[in-house]
Amino acid sequence: FVTHGSKLVGAVTDVMLGRARRHGKTDIAQVIDREIPRVQPDSLLSDLFDPAVDTSMPLPVVDESGRILGVVPRVALLSSMSTNTSPIDLPQISEHDPQLPSAVADTEAVEEDNR
Repeated sequence: FVTHGSKLVGAVTDVMLGRARRHGKTDIAQVIDREIPRVQPDSLLSDLFDPAVDTSMPLPVVDESGRILGVVPRVALLSSMSTNTSPIDLPQISEHDPQLPSAVADTEAVEEDNR
């Protein structure tokens, strides 16, 4: 995910970055998918399945101002359909997670390029 401050801008994947590089694009702003599905914190579980079908990425949960509050991994949705009642252990994700794409770290340049 790409954020500016705590607001969700969009998303990029390693595949998107690889294709962009092969096509000579060097500006991440040209690659960001700004039309990714988003869900609200009060969304019903049953309402998350349709947007999850359209993406391989977790669903970002955003508030009314677009601030990212968290994500719903697809595995969590699949687990909710299981008859197994044991809790699933999902990893905590923070803004400073070293496993997140490096694009999250430098979004001010993206916003400046868009001006």
